[in-house]
Amino acid sequence: MKKREHKEINFHNKEFTDRTRDKISSYYSITRISTKFYIDYLEQICGNKNLLELGCGPGYRSFQLSGFGANVTSIDISDVAITQAKLIAEENNSKKNTFKVMDVEELNFKNGSFDIVCGISILHHLNLERVFVSIAKVLKTGGKAVFLEPFGHNPLINLYRKLTPKLRTEDEHPLHIKDIDIAKKYFSSVQLHYFHIFTFFAIPFRRFNIFDSLLKILYDFDTLLLKIFPFLKKYAWIGIIILSKSK
Repeated sequence: MKKREHKEINFHNKEFTDRTRDKISSYYSITRISTKFYIDYLEQICGNKNLLELGCGPGYRSFQLSGFGANVTSIDISDVAITQAKLIAEENNSKKNTFKVMDVEELNFKNGSFDIVCGISILHHLNLERVFVSIAKVLKTGGKAVFLEPFGHNPLINLYRKLTPKLRTEDEHPLHIKDIDIAKKYFSSVQLHYFHIFTFFAIPFRRFNIFDSLLKILYDFDTLLLKIFPFLKKYAWIGIIILSKSK
């Protein structure tokens, strides 16, 4: 087993056992906007399609995607997470969900098996060259890969990451714009959508009634700001990456 893989398995098995992320989940409440964009986009394209979800965890999104009509195969490097997901699938008698323990960099599926490949906060754990090759192989011609990922240009966010090392693995590398260029070697189209610059200022108000309204105002401000000053896009916290395969 590779050193990276071993560390990732241990970290995520512990995370899904003691539910580490749940303790700070409220801090990520501003990402509901980018997550909604991601889910809404997948809902539009995934009906009756074969979909592969990478880094599924306990499968919460997996069941949402199958609810849109997709035949969902979900993988994770954590056997703890996959065990939890299988139990939930069994309890709900889910027929459109399959869960497997698997390394994303070494996908064990036939070429062209899936219409859609997707994942949330998974690429920045991986060797991008290897994972893009792997995704391109299992994706059908005309298929799409959709990811929600953190970017690594914003100094304030990077400071937070340095102050919270126990919440992430040593090998994590929030994406830079140059990382996205790697995908252009394997996909015919690469689209980026950027989220969360000034929406950070809503975080201290997450427990107050004004939070939703404030978040909407700041999101609209972000949208306007990025139209006027597009060079600020790289300072966004979250990006939605849409990759298309035409050949």
